[in-house]
Formats: sequence, C-alpha cells, structure tokens
Amino acid sequence: MNSFNTYLSANKRCVRKVGTDLCAIIILGIPVFVLFLVGQPYKRGFNCDDESIRYPYKDNTITSVVNYLYSTLIPIITIIIVEIVYHRKAIQNYNQSQDPDDSTGLNKMPANTDLLWQIYCRLAPFIFGALISQLTTDIAKYTIGRLRPHFIDVCKPEISDGTRFTIQTGCQGYEYRYITDYQCTSIEFNDHRKRDAHLSFMSGHSSFVAYCLVYLVIYLQVRLRWSALGFIRPLYQTLLIYLVIYTGFTRISDYKHHWSDVLIGLLQGLVVAILSTVFISDLFATRTRIVGCPTTAAAELTDSYGTNSQSTGIIHQSPKRHPNYDSCKVEMDENLRLYDNDINI
Repeated sequence: MNSFNTYLSANKRCVRKVGTDLCAIIILGIPVFVLFLVGQPYKRGFNCDDESIRYPYKDNTITSVVNYLYSTLIPIITIIIVEIVYHRKAIQNYNQSQDPDDSTGLNKMPANTDLLWQIYCRLAPFIFGALISQLTTDIAKYTIGRLRPHFIDVCKPEISDGTRFTIQTGCQGYEYRYITDYQCTSIEFNDHRKRDAHLSFMSGHSSFVAYCLVYLVIYLQVRLRWSALGFIRPLYQTLLIYLVIYTGFTRISDYKHHWSDVLIGLLQGLVVAILSTVFISDLFATRTRIVGCPTTAAAELTDSYGTNSQSTGIIHQSPKRHPNYDSCKVEMDENLRLYDNDINI
C-alpha cells in the first residue's frame, strides 16, 4: 500500500512538472510565433555603393522547412532510439538481479511508463533550448535589421527624388551617401520577401542547426558509452558537425547572409546547446549508484537524495547534486537511473 501511494504521489508530481514545462515552452513560443507573423524589423539605411548588399537573389540551397526538419528530427529520432535500447537493457539487468523465487511481481519495473518518462525528460530540455536559441535569433534579427547581401536586388529602393537603385545601375551622385529615406519598389518579390531582406543578422539557419546538432553531439558523448560501437559514435558526431558547417556555408554562397552573420549564428547555437545540456537537462547530474540487489518495489527503493528506503541493497551516495530537470522521476524510474550507469552493450 505504501508503494502504491508513493507511485500515485510520483504521478501527481510528474503531471505538475509536465504542466509547468508546457507553460514555459508556450511562453517562449508565443513571441517567436508573433514575430514571424507580424514582426517588423528595424529599417536600416544603406550606402548605394556598398558592394556587400548588391548581390543577385538566389533560391535557397537548403530551405527553412528542410532545415527545421532535419535539425529537429535527427536529434529526436536518435534520442528515442538510444533511450529505448538503454531502457530495455536496464530492465533486463534489473530483472536479472531480482530473486527468481519472488512471485509477487513487485520488483518488476514498470517498463512502459518509465520509458515514456525517460524519453520525455530527454526531449523536453532539447525543445526548451531550441526555443531559447530561436527567440535569441529573432530578437537580434528584428532589433538590428541588418540588410541581406541581396537587399538591393530584392528591395530596389527608391528615394524621395525618384531615383531608383538596382544591382544593374550605378550610384552616380550618391557615392558615400547614407540613405535612410527610401521605399522598396520591387514588383518581382512579395512584401514578405522585402521584409526578410532586413533580417540578415544573425543567421537563423546556422543558429538553429548548430543548437540542435551540437546538443545531440553532447548527448551522444555523455549518454552513448557502448564499447561495441567503436568509432561509430565519433563518426556520427563528425557527420553532424559537417552538416552544421555545410548549412552555414550555403547561407553565404546563396547570398542570404554575410559571413559574420553565419559565424555569430553558429556560435550562438553552440553556446545555447552547451548551456542547455549543462543547466537545463540532467545529462551531467550526479547519479546515485547501487551495490547489491534491492528486493523492494521500484517506488520504494530510494529518494532523490539517495537515502535508503526499505531496500536490502547497499546505497552509495555520490557527491550531492540534485538532478536539475527530472527530480520527479524518483519513484517512477529511479532503478533505471541507478542501473543504466552500469550498462555495457
């Protein structure tokens, strides 16, 4: 009865946590959505003879949709696969440690609920960090309003005296003049594309793909410690980094961004990924470890600080550091957390 009550208490705690997580995600997501729909960038002036904004418009090598798809799906699918394999091996190891004569079934870990919660606790910090990276990028874009390399071609600005600038015309009489009073008169491009011509800094493609794939690289480094894989893990990590770099390079070759936009975007994604894995996720949280075979139900094994709770196993406490993201997992899958450190596939 005590284990049942503890399990219900854990469920309530986890429901509250999911609710607060969703609220935080929505709070971050709303300004991203609003800026995308109705945001107006700062209208920055230009020098007509600035060669860095007189490139022709080119279609994207990697569209925004494709970039968002592979940046999110690759980490999500990889994390789910790793957690499923990890969980099955942990269940197998745990069940093998139980008393074969036990007919109550209390010591069997609840595989499905534990697995779903484990996956949630890996993916939720990833999604939260992705929104942080995206919102940071959008704030920079709309407040700075840096002109894209194809600005003149897309906008075809016209000033008050009727002079119209294109990439084919020169700047006679307007050399070294900073122009702030102009209107975009291009008929080849819609208003969305003209607005987008003011959103060069920083590169959204670069920052988002850098965040998502660097987060995955760190996750694999910390979580995937299977000796049988050999060089498979570093090979996969290397390919992910190459994809990040390639994405950034295409933004320069497509004349969508200046090289500095891409560089800062990559650095921003890298920094947010590191901060998210360290301070938001539980990847680096100190784990409590067990020596011996506990004989009570998973819900009664231990609390979040590693104190013994009706278990015959010997619990050794690591230096105290509270798991900073999934502390409500204690009663539901503490056994998985305790045993997965010892998995060797």
